[in-house]
Amino acid sequence: MTKKRNKTPLRSVIRDLSEGESIDFPIDRLQSVKTTCTDLGLIYERKFKTKTNRVKKTISVTRIK
Repeated sequence: MTKKRNKTPLRSVIRDLSEGESIDFPIDRLQSVKTTCTDLGLIYERKFKTKTNRVKKTISVTRIK
């Protein structure tokens, strides 16, 4: 039996961020979040900053351009 998790769709959520807006994701999605930020930055000419919080076990994404 596999666990089914309710996952937020990364691409659309990160793509729709306004400049200066941030969103947090669980740390277990680290690699997917970073890859998505890189891809969307290239496609839409945007810049994103990521920051990990080891205590809260989250990764924050902020659109900076």
